[in-house]
Parts: sequence; structure tokens; C-alpha cells
Amino acid sequence: MVCFFLRLKHANICSKWAGASKGIDHSENRKAGVSGFREKVREARGFVGVRIGLLGGSFDPLHIGHLVVGEQARLQLGLDQVVLIPSAVPPHKTVRQLVDPHHRLRMAELAAAQNPTFATDDFELKRVPRISFTIDTLRHYRGSFGKSASLYLIMGMDSFLEIDTWKDYHRLLELAHLIVATRAGYDARDLEEVVPLSLRQRIRIPSAVANGPGSGDEHAVWFIEIPPLFLSSTDLRRRVRDGGSIRYLVPDDVWRYIQEQDLYR
Repeated sequence: MVCFFLRLKHANICSKWAGASKGIDHSENRKAGVSGFREKVREARGFVGVRIGLLGGSFDPLHIGHLVVGEQARLQLGLDQVVLIPSAVPPHKTVRQLVDPHHRLRMAELAAAQNPTFATDDFELKRVPRISFTIDTLRHYRGSFGKSASLYLIMGMDSFLEIDTWKDYHRLLELAHLIVATRAGYDARDLEEVVPLSLRQRIRIPSAVANGPGSGDEHAVWFIEIPPLFLSSTDLRRRVRDGGSIRYLVPDDVWRYIQEQDLYR
């Protein structure tokens, strides 16, 4: 379940890095996807200083909560691009039959097409073995984009609270920053019993750091503020199965695609 909400002591987080596109032309991203973005940035400046957000999930279905988190991460940390990455077999999800990968990828593509700073990548869907371990994904993107780009792994608080169960979790900050979208009732003090000290010591708030992270700064865990949304893909599937409507809870093109393909009935 992905539930998003906010309650932090630091309430004055602003989006002063919102315009940090750094001169990159995003006009063709909706057609070219992440591979096209790689080529554009490589031609422009070889990825030096580029900030790339990675937002993974089963996206079954993708909903507006996912997009809000991606957009707020982009604004508050000055990301150049947010990549939506549908997972093949999420290792921490309850075993159930996911909708076919091509449907989940297509829904992500339809959603990303509405924002020129969003892209999609089917790397995890094509990878063998198909279990989607985050550390392996980060190693792939670090190799793809090189050392000069800054990677930001985007997640919800629910995932962050389970991070010590992830494969090689202690290596994540060697490869990328972490961006955590908070939910109701949490601030940094709530994490003492469940999050390893090595991660708690690296928690930062964007508004408390002048100009955000620098290109040479140590990787950190960034807590970001997001609007109050309570959405879960589990609930959306149930609504469709029970004959209800999920219009306006998912992007319009995703809603139409679910209808046309008769998904979740």
C-alpha cells in the first residue's frame, strides 16, 4: 500500500529549486523515454551535475499519488528528470498476480507523457532474474549515467521504515541520495526504533540546507513535504472490481486505458 501524508516539525519547505532545469531540453522526452534523455544530456554536458530521480513500484495501477511524490521530489530537490520504473517482482510485496508487465509499463508511459520532465524505463521488467532488488537497480543506473550524475531514489515512508530488510541496504547511500515522502504522524524522532542509525544520521530537510545538496556533497536521506493524499493501488483495484469509479484518482489516460483493457475486473 502506498499512503502519503505529512506531519513534520519543519513546515516551511519551499520549492526554490523548482526551476532548476539547467538548460536541458525536455520537449521530446515523452516520445524518447529515459534512453532519449540519456542521449540529450550526454550530448549537452556528459551528465555533469545532472540530478535524476528514480521512482520505482509495481504501478498496479499507477495513481496520482505516485505522480505527486515524483513531482514534489523534482521541485524540492531540483531534479532534472524523474524516471518511473515499473518493477517485475517486488521482493517485499505480498505474493499475488500482478497485471501483465506490458500493461503496467503502458500506464506509466501514459502518465509520464503529461509531464516533459518525467520518463519511463522498462529495465526491471527485462532484467533476469526478475526479482527487483533496489541495490541492483541503482548499480545499473550508476553504470548507465556515470559518476558525474546525481541519483535520487524516491520512496514513501512505509518503504523507508522497512529499509533494513532490503538487500544491501547499507550500500544504498554509496550510490544515491534517498528521498522520503513522509506520511501522517512521522518526524525524524519517530524513526529511532526502526531505522538504522547510519541512515538516521544522514537525514536532511531541503529547506534547512541552503541551495539544496551540492554536486560533491555526501549522499543524504532527504525528507520532503507532500500534499495530504491517501491513495493505494490495492484500494483502486478493489474499487474497479466492485464496479466503482477511480476517475480522477489516476491520470485520465490511465483511467481510459484501464477501461479499454478491462483491467482489474
